[in-house]
Amino acid sequence: MQFKSTANAQQAHPVHTGTRLPRRAIPLTVAATLAVTLAAGVSHGVTAQDSQSTRGQGHRRECSNATLRGDYGRLSSGIRPAPANPALTESFVGTGLRTYDGQGGFTEVSSSHGQISPPNRDTPGTGTYEVNADCSGTSMIFIPGAPFPIETSFVIVDHGDEVKHAVMSPQPQIVTAVERRVGR
Repeated sequence: MQFKSTANAQQAHPVHTGTRLPRRAIPLTVAATLAVTLAAGVSHGVTAQDSQSTRGQGHRRECSNATLRGDYGRLSSGIRPAPANPALTESFVGTGLRTYDGQGGFTEVSSSHGQISPPNRDTPGTGTYEVNADCSGTSMIFIPGAPFPIETSFVIVDHGDEVKHAVMSPQPQIVTAVERRVGR
């Protein structure tokens, strides 16, 4: 026997008093938090230091283009324009292998998969990079068929074994990547 009362109706159909967040709100919030965190780190003068040279001496580690030489595996994630409709954005992940020449140039092969777009495998790319003495730097990546290069800002850490990137342009990309030196 089933009774129809107000109490039973409320239990059977819970009422949501809060508003639902748009589907993109969570990734955008995470990306905005990451951007603020990166900006705070840069504005406070983050530099890489060599632990051997800082013992009692206070010297900062000096970097140059030669600091980046050899193969680095990369993991990237973030938000990018959807390839089928650039007015939309999508979350994505990617992996790659970048080979730095130690003189300001690199080659890479990467693969990615988006929230909307299908997998994109073994995409070649070439680029240039410039390392500052404080171990920060910039790079430009040129991908065949892409209408624009991708500019990143990076910092070299862990004695040159790791590079942390943030995509600066084109907009509306909010992407980070971490590269780790392969087989030293």
